[in-house]
Amino acid sequence: MEGVHLILLLLIGILCSAYGEFRVSGPSHPVVAIVGEDAVLECYLVPQVFVNNMVVRWFKSDIRLPVHAYRNGQDDTAAQHQAYRKRTELFQDEVSKGNVSLRIKNTRVSDEGKYLCTVDDTANFEETTIELKVGDGFFPSVSGWLVFLSLMLCLVIIILIAGIIWIVKQLRNIKELQHDKMIVQYVSVTLDTETANPKLEVSKDQKNVRLTQIALSVHDNEERFTVYESMLGSEGFTSGSHYWEVEFVGNQHWTVGVATESVERKREIQLTPKNGFWTIGRTENKFQANFEKTSDIQTGEIPRKIGVYLSYESGIVSFYSTGTKIYLYTFTGCEFTEKVYPFFSTTHCDKWLRICPV
Repeated sequence: MEGVHLILLLLIGILCSAYGEFRVSGPSHPVVAIVGEDAVLECYLVPQVFVNNMVVRWFKSDIRLPVHAYRNGQDDTAAQHQAYRKRTELFQDEVSKGNVSLRIKNTRVSDEGKYLCTVDDTANFEETTIELKVGDGFFPSVSGWLVFLSLMLCLVIIILIAGIIWIVKQLRNIKELQHDKMIVQYVSVTLDTETANPKLEVSKDQKNVRLTQIALSVHDNEERFTVYESMLGSEGFTSGSHYWEVEFVGNQHWTVGVATESVERKREIQLTPKNGFWTIGRTENKFQANFEKTSDIQTGEIPRKIGVYLSYESGIVSFYSTGTKIYLYTFTGCEFTEKVYPFFSTTHCDKWLRICPV
């Protein structure tokens, strides 16, 4: 087909030459340009000849003045529209060959529209229309609503990806927990009364503890917590993976997790990893992981029963809602260098904190 098209152009050129006539030819499809780049509106004479008395003018459909004019072998800027000055040019070396294409430099959004190329040699007048579309680098001729829709689409995709990542993470943590529980089984944790704050009452089976208003008469040994209403489990760990569950019977002020054997017990400190505590806690409606600056735990409802998972070699302490099987929080990169114990604390008077049976 291209060969036939060329033959037809040659025949038209021969006929036009024979009668001293010409026509102006340009692309039938829109020219696409990007803001800041140059745009070329291709336009040719058929036959490809140019005589000195020919005048070339380029107009834009919504502008009365020419955007470019060429006569007597040079550019004519006298009547050129101000917005196009020093931004347009013909291909000087190609004009004699019938190439009257227009280059628009540093294209602007306002340049978009239909352009009319006219060629006049006093005896003949021919013209052709070429459309220019200008985009901002994303899509040609991008409108405001399309940009908005594109941004909204990107936002939705980001939210979906984040949601999928979160769900996968939840499932992975639950699967890891279930796998480790099958390997290590549950740990039968009991409360160490020798570490209990004097205001803490421990049940006979050493599975339940609550805060009382009056301090009990107990011996003040080195292991006992005297500032915080806290205590440790009886058995510590120096290796392996361990899991236990704690239930809060109407208790809304508690802290659970793990603590190293050497933690401070006689003066006020923060219950943070820096001080040997890896814990989460509840105070009324606040549910947080304990750092130098507490980190809120996002959950629909604060759980009444929590699973605590310790992997000594991996340096991981994780917490799970056993009722909903939802992962709550994980401390990673824990550098354990000594024995680690289950940790319990309650400041809700007369409300029990219970270690669930195996």
